[in-house]
This record gives sequence, structure tokens and C-alpha cells, in this order.
Amino acid sequence: MRLEPNNLLGADGCMEGKGYGKLLPLLQARQFSAATGLSRMLIILGAIEPTLKGENLSEEVIQRQKYLLSNPAHQSGAVDEHYFMNESAAQIRDITRFKPLSTKISVSMLTGDCFDEEMSEHLNRMVAEHQKRFLKESYPSANHIQMKGADRRMIYNKPSAISQHLWKLVSQRQARPQSE
Repeated sequence: MRLEPNNLLGADGCMEGKGYGKLLPLLQARQFSAATGLSRMLIILGAIEPTLKGENLSEEVIQRQKYLLSNPAHQSGAVDEHYFMNESAAQIRDITRFKPLSTKISVSMLTGDCFDEEMSEHLNRMVAEHQKRFLKESYPSANHIQMKGADRRMIYNKPSAISQHLWKLVSQRQARPQSE
């Protein structure tokens, strides 16, 4: 079974009705807020904080996040990416149709318990289901590593947990004979 955008995004071919209807207006509000300067004022007042936080983040990264939160062009990119999600799924379908993934390449996929701790449980469940189905249908021999207590920001918040898994994978690969 090929991975179709309609399978990836739902029977209706889009994410409407699956929480997507709430996400796009939120992103549009952020864009409007950035365009009017409201975001900058809210950042200065401390009402809006950068999304990424953690012990290993430099002040430069935090300042960059604040700049991007108040940049309407950057916020417009987020709106466009989410709005055109169906187009991206169609591109994935077309690419895998013309050039299927080789079974000789070993693939490992690291995912967390949830996609984003700030999203609703329903959206997190939906993303997890799509990740599993995508992996099963596109690359069934892949090694799926699910990390407990991790979301998409873990690479910033606790990079040591991810690097631990990566070191393990590299060590396993190096231990195999070169003839494979």
C-alpha cells in the first residue's frame, strides 16, 4: 500500500476537523500580531516567551527566537507551511512513486511520546499514528525508537538523551562486519 496524502491527512484529504482548524487561525493570529508590533510589546512585557528553553541554549539563540516571534515574514512562513501541508504530502507520494527507498539502507527513526507538549492530546495522538503508519508503509524494516517523555523540542531541552541513542546506533553499526 502506497502512502497517499489522503491516508496521511485523513479521508477528506486535509487536516480539517482534526485540530488543524484551530492551529491555522492561531498561526495567522501570531502573524498578525507580529505585523502590528503587538508581539514585540508582549515580548518586552514578558507575556510571550520563546518556545525553546533549556540549559544548553545560549543567549544568542533566545534573542533569535524573540526576533523571529516578532518578524511577520517568519510567521508567514509558518502559516504557509501548515496551510500547504497537503501539497507536501502529495510531493512525498510522488517522490516515493518514482524513487522508492532502498531496502539496503538502514533507517532508524527517533520519536517521542508526543509531538509537542503544548498541543492537544488529540493532535499528539494523530501525529503519532501518522508517524507509525508512514514508517510501516514506507519503510517497514526501519528501526523505530520511541523515547519516553520526549517531544520535538527535546533536541534543545535535553540533547544528551538524544545523543545517547545516536551513540548507541553508531556503536552497533561499527560493531557489524564491513561485508554487509
